[in-house]
Amino acid sequence: MSIRTRCTPFVALGVVYCSSICHAQDYRYAMLEIGTLGGDDSIASALNEMGQVVGWANINQSDFHPYVWNTGTLIDLDPSAPCCGSYANGINDAGEVIGWSTTTPTLATIWLPDGSRIELGTLGGRFTYPKDINDSRQVVGGSNYKPIGYLNPFLWEDGQMINLGTFGGEKGEASAINNRGQVVGTAWPPDGRTKPFLWENGQLIQLDVLGGNIGWAEDINEDELIVGFSYVPGSISHAVKWVNRQLIDIHDGSVAQWSNANGVNNNGVIIGNMNPNGTQQTTGFIIIDDHMVDLNTLAPPRRLRQLERVNGLNDAGVIVGETRGDPVRGAILSPVTPTFSLAAPIPGRAGRSNVLTVTGVTPGARVHFVYGLNGGGTIIPGCSIQTNALQIRRPTVIGSATANGNGEASLARFVPPIANGQTILFQAVVQGECAISQLVVWRFE
Repeated sequence: MSIRTRCTPFVALGVVYCSSICHAQDYRYAMLEIGTLGGDDSIASALNEMGQVVGWANINQSDFHPYVWNTGTLIDLDPSAPCCGSYANGINDAGEVIGWSTTTPTLATIWLPDGSRIELGTLGGRFTYPKDINDSRQVVGGSNYKPIGYLNPFLWEDGQMINLGTFGGEKGEASAINNRGQVVGTAWPPDGRTKPFLWENGQLIQLDVLGGNIGWAEDINEDELIVGFSYVPGSISHAVKWVNRQLIDIHDGSVAQWSNANGVNNNGVIIGNMNPNGTQQTTGFIIIDDHMVDLNTLAPPRRLRQLERVNGLNDAGVIVGETRGDPVRGAILSPVTPTFSLAAPIPGRAGRSNVLTVTGVTPGARVHFVYGLNGGGTIIPGCSIQTNALQIRRPTVIGSATANGNGEASLARFVPPIANGQTILFQAVVQGECAISQLVVWRFE
């Protein structure tokens, strides 16, 4: 799918062509922002296969509460949480959420969908930080093994905290668990150089690292594809993966100065964060055809905020993370799959009547044409982020038309002279089918 700007179109066989050179870009995602619980900021930390998202949002300038987001609705999981923070870090497909609060001792919690909760306890110390939960309600993370000791990786199941151990050092932490009960994370040997691990069937297995002798395993899918990062000499982090427990460097030095991979789904899609060459900023990336691609280049243009970090994804390819700047907002990148085509407005000039035309629509379907000034994301009523979303923030419906027997529909509207020089985003949607056109960005002159 592509957008074209500053060009005069003509149509042949339902495809828009341009008579002059113009910009084209593949925008694969809608980008939705998660709101807050009354304050300014929010973070999206994880999601499940139903598209439910968890994280934390502030209720005022200093207090954060855990939330679950479901099709645009934000629910405070711990409205009575004490000062000064309570956080959600993972969710399974049953809607069971794990997190913790900043009390002493730290309260590690599973919030259940019926409103009840389970407290996890510790390995013997004062703090437990859960990181992930699978569909069998097994939880992993880091916990003190003695009152003033370092964190050790733990597995919680059936009310029991199990210390997964280290490679002879004092500390470690588990990052993720799959539904087979395999756990990944990092553990310290006596020399203090962190080593990634895979834990299964009671055995802690050290994974290979790059030349810097330091690494961390961040996520694992059901096929035992593991992703994380490892350092090379010079303390530069490289995104890596372990395939059949064999280390592969997936860092792309032509794109980024450093990178780390922190998510992989069961389709083998890998995401992470990087510092693009020539910048001082962090941004999220996705691996496409063995190349690291900046996710900001795949999200709609003219957005109010840029993506800074990604934290997780599901098998539908929905990605969650956070935006850059102040305030910070939780972000959801929802993959879009246009199934019909929208032509650029004709004649594409302000002060005149313009025609929008779609082709490839289901005959007889009602097509709604929308526009907006900013890119982003909006859930189609009756649909979800798993089944397309509009790539426009706060779209306005221009009008609608019914597709003829050839699957074509057109709408004519007068564009006022005040639109001269403005860039407008257009899209079309068939609401009952959750079907969309590609995004068209047009500057009226």
